[in-house]
Amino acid sequence: MRTGPGKNDSVVRRRRMFQDGVVEDVHSRLNVVYHQDIVRINSLDRLYSELKLAASQSIPVAVCGGRHAMGGQQFVMDGVLLDMRGLDSIIDLDRKKGQVKVQAGIQWHDLINGLALIQRDQDYQEIWSIIQKPTGADNLSIGGCLAANIHGRGLTMKPLVDDIIEFQMITPSLDTVTVSRSENPELFKLVIGGYGLFGVVTTVTLKLRRRVPMRRHVEALSADRLIERLDELVADGHEYGDFQFAIDHKSDDFLSRGILATYRATDALKVPDGGSAQKLSIEQWKELLDLAHTDKSQAFEKYMDHYLKTDGQVYWSDTMQLSTYLDDYHRDMERQLKSTNATEIITELYVPRQKLSEFLGRARELFVRSDTDIIYGTIRMIERDDQTFLPWAKDRFACVIFNLHTEHGSEALSATATTFRALIDIARDLGGSFYLTYHRYVERPALESCYPQFEQFLSLKKKHDPSQLFQSQWYRHYLRMFEAD
Repeated sequence: MRTGPGKNDSVVRRRRMFQDGVVEDVHSRLNVVYHQDIVRINSLDRLYSELKLAASQSIPVAVCGGRHAMGGQQFVMDGVLLDMRGLDSIIDLDRKKGQVKVQAGIQWHDLINGLALIQRDQDYQEIWSIIQKPTGADNLSIGGCLAANIHGRGLTMKPLVDDIIEFQMITPSLDTVTVSRSENPELFKLVIGGYGLFGVVTTVTLKLRRRVPMRRHVEALSADRLIERLDELVADGHEYGDFQFAIDHKSDDFLSRGILATYRATDALKVPDGGSAQKLSIEQWKELLDLAHTDKSQAFEKYMDHYLKTDGQVYWSDTMQLSTYLDDYHRDMERQLKSTNATEIITELYVPRQKLSEFLGRARELFVRSDTDIIYGTIRMIERDDQTFLPWAKDRFACVIFNLHTEHGSEALSATATTFRALIDIARDLGGSFYLTYHRYVERPALESCYPQFEQFLSLKKKHDPSQLFQSQWYRHYLRMFEAD
């Protein structure tokens, strides 16, 4: 029988009890959190009974899927962690409407492969599949992506909210409800992009698109021509794409030269199988990661050389969105390079597209001045989100992502935090914003500048969850920030 956090227990005893409940995020490994229990959810009955038990004992609950988020929204110290990956089924595919209902724990690669399997006897022109998914990793749950309102590589797409038709959830009062734009609309606005604070999403119904062959177009490009060139390509029918920029801050090409890859539907009748397509092997990805830490210019030239060779290749519109993610690659690298304990930390900034060149110029000055170690960076596009309560895509933004190599010591972490705050200041000075998912380094004035409704968001959280059943490290951090006054 669980007890409430800290009741009649010493710190030593609690730490010993929590050894089986230690978790951390997959990417940065900076969110080490102790839980009283971690429960693998494999049925709705099990989910409901665990929620009922936690509520009866006033133990906070956090909900997780792939555990990639770096902001701490999927963990809660001294609480119960519900691992939703056991709820991973495709419930129903409606071919007439072009939509699919899935359990919230299913991950993107399983959804794509599952849809293909269900429709294996269909003509390829009749196969439905996803519209967009987050880039960089595939083992992210649909429920977690709904909670962060992710985006992909669409050149004219809104965040994931635009693809969500409805979802079912269990609320803090333990009611099971259906949520859509017309049914429980306030919850629709709050839960999508609400970081798991308003209940547990159990099923999600997504819009689909026809799976079609797409031809990749690749070109080297200067960053100051990116927006103009993308406008030309979108007018020519290109639907997906991104821009990878040079990462060596000692090079003249830094943040100013890059490789643009876009995708346009084609009438090609055959898509090359995995053996005949030009693609990077696992060993080549490892080599690029090593070089990104030791010889950034060479890493970028090798990456560009590979991508230019793939110009004209044909892919399916769904599987071309899948990514290679090397779990624990930094641990292997530390042993090989004999480096200290370190990982990459991500930040994502948003700027009006006409201000992108100015943002990159000011970011370049910041990085050179602070000798920042960038491992990876990319630029994508987003359309305005007018459907959620806490939107990050408040305009037609360019999305700029930086991965900074950071050692896990107080001085290095402080330096990265300072850099992230400076980037946020540059973005908001240009009318932009930042993504709340990746870190908690923002200070209150900048937070309220980018998210002026944040205090109201916290009030609505208390309205819908007065017993504070659903919590997280992310939530507790911002609650303390606003309650400090």
